[in-house]
Amino acid sequence: MWTNMFHCVPTKQQVEELVAAGFEHAELACETIVNPETKRLSRPHAERLRKSGAEALRAPRCDALGLKTPQVHYPICTLNPDVKYPKFNPDMLTEFAHVSEARREYDLRCAEELLELCPVCGIEVMVAHPGGLMGWDSDEELERIHRLNVEAMRRLAPVAARHGAIIALENMGRVGGRASYGADFGQIIRLVDEVGSEHVGICLEHGAAGAAPCTSHANCMKLDIPAAIRRCGHRLVATHMSDNLGAHDDHLMPYGGRINWAPVVNALCEVGYARLFNLEIPGENRCPIEIIRLKARYARELLARMLSALCP
Repeated sequence: MWTNMFHCVPTKQQVEELVAAGFEHAELACETIVNPETKRLSRPHAERLRKSGAEALRAPRCDALGLKTPQVHYPICTLNPDVKYPKFNPDMLTEFAHVSEARREYDLRCAEELLELCPVCGIEVMVAHPGGLMGWDSDEELERIHRLNVEAMRRLAPVAARHGAIIALENMGRVGGRASYGADFGQIIRLVDEVGSEHVGICLEHGAAGAAPCTSHANCMKLDIPAAIRRCGHRLVATHMSDNLGAHDDHLMPYGGRINWAPVVNALCEVGYARLFNLEIPGENRCPIEIIRLKARYARELLARMLSALCP
């Protein structure tokens, strides 16, 4: 479960709530990993997160019985203080292929900072969006976006290797009605293969809208997700799982929408995927905390039954 399931409470309590619901593993949401006071990444904040994970079960270390956090989401919106708008604007998004070299450089430096913090929290995988979120107007622009993504990942891969981490790039959906770079699994696979590092892989984003069986961004694009999973194969190193009602990126719990889960889970088993089956379900947390607690406990029981029944 991703920590922002309990977005309405302070970071330390988010960890405690997940443990109380029965979870042993979590993805640190981008809102969790960023220090809420400074709006920056910092070692002291990361250390507090690890301590919270350990204390939640009164364990001496997070590694021993406490909540483990093997996955983290890189900030979706840039941490660059020079980028300010009175309300949300797509240009606020982190963008590794931004037309501005200064903007790209700032986001890449922040990514390096987060990779350096991965050992502090026991993080193995950093999930990130590839550049090119706003799409492209020509083949030449698409190739520029691809090239900048390759350059960015070749720069970050050695940093990830030094800190024992893997970068997982999400398959994307649409922004403003336009397909983002990475909405096509072929683009993500080409990117990962050209980087050529075992420290750069793919995160399956599961759940939006369209033909079942599907998953998020992928489902928005009406893709055959079991086939996409098999195509990704060994490159698949992370997941964001959710369900939908077929029209929007609803981010619901499994079986709360129209997705046929058996082919999806069977495909994951076929390719030997053995990392987090991580729920990213903001569609379930727009309610009082007492109800979120009930949903979190239900989600833990649901996953236990679902995966034991579907996995061979």
